[in-house]
Amino acid sequence: MWVIILNIAFVNLMKKDDNSFSKRIKYNVNNRLNRVYEQKGNFFVYNFNEKTKMKLIKKLKKYDYALVEEKENINFPTLMGQTFTKYMIYEIYMNCKRKNDEITICTNTYCDENVEIIKDLASKIKVVNIVTDLEEYYNLDKILEKQNIYITVSSNRRKSLKNVDVMVNLDFKSIRSYNFNRNMTIIDLTGNIEIPKAFNGKLIRKLGITTPKKLRIFAEHENFDKSQLIEYQILNKTNYEKVREYLAMNKIKIETISM
Repeated sequence: MWVIILNIAFVNLMKKDDNSFSKRIKYNVNNRLNRVYEQKGNFFVYNFNEKTKMKLIKKLKKYDYALVEEKENINFPTLMGQTFTKYMIYEIYMNCKRKNDEITICTNTYCDENVEIIKDLASKIKVVNIVTDLEEYYNLDKILEKQNIYITVSSNRRKSLKNVDVMVNLDFKSIRSYNFNRNMTIIDLTGNIEIPKAFNGKLIRKLGITTPKKLRIFAEHENFDKSQLIEYQILNKTNYEKVREYLAMNKIKIETISM
């Protein structure tokens, strides 16, 4: 089990309330003074201009990401669909062109998260190949075989990626030392894998998603991007299985796939 701990701020852009005299007065005063207030991770910005943006960014230093109403740009890290890629590998795979029911996973990190991803994919895809230099994955192969879950493990740089149609990169920094299919699809979870010039395939790093459900968080933050709000909720889940349950329960579907 693992827990992702991230500090995420919500930035609310205050607007004049024509239905309340007291609120209009409050807005006008704060607007003239370029005020930025913070309350338990919620920021309230009056007069959204360069001056208030600078004030806001200073206050955001203790946060990892900021979600801003109407996706306004404040030059601060935000959620852009990177998280979905990790938890929707199978759904992405089903959208990829491939000759066989086969996927190849590249990793040189052994952890519970990676093991859960591998087990999940192996339960749905006929052939799951692991490309790694780690002995632990050879041991995992034997453990999973006893559970009737089958994977293959290889460290062969000449052959392991040569005929691959769909590759999932969990943590490789580069595939330059491998012979690879230049037309394959790479699902990159790192966001920064070094791509050789010879590569002529498809690189996937981010997803846009949609849901037919009206989630509670949509009502709580009605002017925020729905995809970002769902990503925020995913980051609060404790493990891979919980995230997959959340995606299924809320009928989360892929809307866009991008680099």
